[in-house]
Amino acid sequence: MIDIMERTERDTFGPINTAKYTLGLSQSADIETLRCLHQQRWLAPALPATVSNFAFAEDNTVLGVYVDQVPWRLAHALGEDTPRARQQAAEMATHLLLRRPSRLRDTVMELEATAALAYLDGLLDRSYDEPPVPEHRRQEAYETFHEALLNGFNLRQLIAVAWMAASSSVAWGQRTPGLKAGSVSAACVTNIDRRISVAHDRPVPEYDLPNWVSMPATHATAQRLLKQHEAVAGVLNQFRSLRQSVVTRDAESLEYEDGDTTADLDSGWGESAVVFALITPDGRLTFQSEIPSAMRDKVSYAGGGVDRVILHEPRTIHAYVGELVTATPENDNPVANEALRLLDCYDGPFYGPVAFFSVSARSNRPQSLDSQQQELLTLAHQVAKTRTQLSTSDI
Repeated sequence: MIDIMERTERDTFGPINTAKYTLGLSQSADIETLRCLHQQRWLAPALPATVSNFAFAEDNTVLGVYVDQVPWRLAHALGEDTPRARQQAAEMATHLLLRRPSRLRDTVMELEATAALAYLDGLLDRSYDEPPVPEHRRQEAYETFHEALLNGFNLRQLIAVAWMAASSSVAWGQRTPGLKAGSVSAACVTNIDRRISVAHDRPVPEYDLPNWVSMPATHATAQRLLKQHEAVAGVLNQFRSLRQSVVTRDAESLEYEDGDTTADLDSGWGESAVVFALITPDGRLTFQSEIPSAMRDKVSYAGGGVDRVILHEPRTIHAYVGELVTATPENDNPVANEALRLLDCYDGPFYGPVAFFSVSARSNRPQSLDSQQQELLTLAHQVAKTRTQLSTSDI
């Protein structure tokens, strides 16, 4: 939904009863999804809406909203700055979805199997004046398409297989008098299964999906997210492995004592130089050695305040972000925000440069990043930069 709002440059989405496509597998599934998002306070009804779009009790209190009849906007709790709210919600959702690539692949296959079945129904109706696949064979047809996708077929190959199966089934029907209505359509399901079974040993042509079959909108979004995951999978595995090593090392070598870790947050340190990492709004990562006050100046644009971001894994890395930095395109720092999310920080988005530095178990005074921490931040930066570049490109 956020992708669609971004492309159409609108602050709302819907109503879905006027859309010529679905978000997911069906309009009924879309209605249930919107209902859940509304109940969980992710979405709110938006204008234009009329009294007829709502259900009322006898005392004129609102019982509910007809989900398919109203436009929707992101919940007011996410902020009234709609572009920023969209960005924040999209970044949170993307980060969580990218942690479940197998579920994303399942979603793509479910949508493609459904599209293949829709194509077969449309082909039978449009080209051969035959009824759609009978109800008692529809689940079998869907499972045949889905299993083929699991075994390495792509959607364009399934379209070719469905076209050939329909053609041969219709030819069989024309040669066989006295068939019941729906027999040809049912035979298509059997033919598709047979053709897929023998196609493993020979090349399979690929046909484009015709424009009269609308792919669910979620398909393109899921494919984009999968492309992001595949582009960074190797580096991401290195990052996760190293992060676990750093977390384990810290837990084994340091004793966290209450009262010490909350002291000395931002004042009272000496002016010895520390090695820190800086991610600037243009996406660059550099390691620099400066005294802590100079590090703070770089984040706060020389004189402004800073906020400290305390990470949880690893606990020995903190970050400085500028306080009240103007949210402008020039100050936007999507790479740093994605790197922070990889380190389990879901606050933000933050603007301006972001500095990462080390702390010890007994003191939160800035210290130099060690070699493992520097490598960890380098890997996080690589993943974050690739994801950010892919999310802003035309996929």
